[in-house]
Amino acid sequence: MQVLDRGVLPPSICFSFTPSDLMQHLYFYMSWCGHYYCNSNYSIRRKHFPYLLLAYVCKGKFHIEYEEHVLDAHAGDVVFIDCSRPHFYSAKCGLEFLYVNFAGANSADIFQHLYAEYGPLIKKKSNRMIGENINSIVATYQNGEIEDPAKSSLRLYQLCAQLLARDENEEMKPINKTIRYIKANVGNPINLNMLAGIAHMSPYYYAHAFKEQTGFSPIEYVINSRIERAKVLLLTTTDTVEQIAYQVGYSASSSFITIFLKRTGSTPTDYRYGR
Repeated sequence: MQVLDRGVLPPSICFSFTPSDLMQHLYFYMSWCGHYYCNSNYSIRRKHFPYLLLAYVCKGKFHIEYEEHVLDAHAGDVVFIDCSRPHFYSAKCGLEFLYVNFAGANSADIFQHLYAEYGPLIKKKSNRMIGENINSIVATYQNGEIEDPAKSSLRLYQLCAQLLARDENEEMKPINKTIRYIKANVGNPINLNMLAGIAHMSPYYYAHAFKEQTGFSPIEYVINSRIERAKVLLLTTTDTVEQIAYQVGYSASSSFITIFLKRTGSTPTDYRYGR
């Protein structure tokens, strides 16, 4: 659909959607998507629009005024705002951007999580993938294709997942090294000091960085890794519970059974036989 908004230039294109009641109840769903080329006459000021806006800046500057933020997004940046709140944005320096407006499922919760960490402007190495995926969404409708609601929802969820995924930085590399160590050594003794030593960090700083990255303390992560390995062994081998306990790092089967029950809600034997 050709765009008639003031300041939007050819060859801009956009598409609007009317979701069914089922889509609104079960899925992520789009209300708009598009690819805009704008001059300085383009601006949007609204008190309320009941969708999230996810935009990828290709060129120029995308000026944003949202909540307490007043800022400019540049090429490669991602803008993510909740348009149900008052907002203003406009074009500067020959703006070109790709966008989707969407809602549904737990999209508002995902937005709040990302906004608490980044604010409305996200600068990540993986932003390029966001732009490529929004471009793919726009191209689908530009080519006249009709997309299944579940597939459309999955695309939107994948965009959110890409935003949630952290870029690996220098701080994360030693954490990831210890995660690989844990996975490869679930049957061996593992403690905080040992993991901090592998990461070349103090135990305090390592524990803080590890939880920030994974959501678990290092020892919680070790326990979860052992339980995950035990589940596989219970379902794919005939080893006894005692043998499996030893293979995942427990010298006493009673300790293993207690922890397994606490983490899964069933004993190892009940888990094995689906009881």
